[in-house]
Parts: sequence; C-alpha cells; structure tokens
Amino acid sequence: IDLRENLGGDFAALLRALSPFYCQPTLVGYIDAPRRPGTEPQAFPNSIEPNDQFAILETAKQVMLITYEGYGCYRGSLTILVDENTGSSAEIFAQALQESGRAKVLGQRTKGEVVMSMWYDISYLLGPGYSMSIPEAAYSTVQNAQLENTGVLPDRELYYHLYDEVHGRDSWLEAVNSGK
Repeated sequence: IDLRENLGGDFAALLRALSPFYCQPTLVGYIDAPRRPGTEPQAFPNSIEPNDQFAILETAKQVMLITYEGYGCYRGSLTILVDENTGSSAEIFAQALQESGRAKVLGQRTKGEVVMSMWYDISYLLGPGYSMSIPEAAYSTVQNAQLENTGVLPDRELYYHLYDEVHGRDSWLEAVNSGK
C-alpha cells in the first residue's frame, strides 16, 4: 500500500479502509480532546456525512476509532510505504497496521501532523505571514503511542537511488519487490 504523499483525510474513510485488515471491529486508537464538554467515550460513526462526524468531534472528550464490520477480511501480508509527506489519517492507518503486526512499514518518518489543529493569525504581534497552530485534539494508539510531531517510524528506512530513477523504476518499489 503506497501512502507516499498521502495527506490523509476523513476518519470514517480511514476506518473503512482499515476494516478488511482486522476482519472484525477492533479498537485502533483514540482521539482525545480534553476541552470538549462530553464525558463518555464515543465510537466514531460509520458515516461520511460531515455533520455526523463534526457532531462527535465537537462534543466528545474521547472518540474511539474502531474498525467496522462487514468490509471483508484480508489475511495476507502487507507492506506500507510512507514518506515525510504522509500525514493525518494516512499516518493512523500505517501506525495501526504496524502496531498490530499485520504490516511492515517502509520508507521515511511521516509528517507527525495527525489531528485537528486550529491556526491563529498572530501577524498583529509579529508581522505579516505569522500564524500559530494549536492542537485541539491528540491521537494516541492502543499502545499509547503519540504520533503528533513524532510521526510513524518505519520498520526500515528507504532511500531513492538515482540509477533506478533514471531507468524509470521506483527504487522504493524495487526494494519492496526484491525483498531488500
């Protein structure tokens, strides 16, 4: 699975994509938003409707990311490629499968820009073009790994090789296919 340059996106799409690799509903992590008013943890809905998603993300202190039932079952081997431009839910995807032992992650450390941050304009203090990002929530895996600012650490680092690239080959795919 090639997640290079994948900036992530929708949590429901993430959980739908993960579901076939777990074969049954499985908790893969948590979104914690300590300033939210809710008290009870809630499962993320299987809905791509923005209003359904925002309703839970804006009220729950803790949202459980649990894969969904009915998306098939794949038990084969997996290799996931990530790079410094892999972010958000793509990072959660890679980390979840890596932690579960279902996949090897190869490539470069990911962005470490996982969940909701608010950008605040501070140009009135420092001048034009300055802003500050403050996380509104944090993602943690079931093994309590924090991906924000850290990213996903690959099982093996890969580097591009000029020879392969000049000859029209992706050196990372070559490394995966050759087992090197």
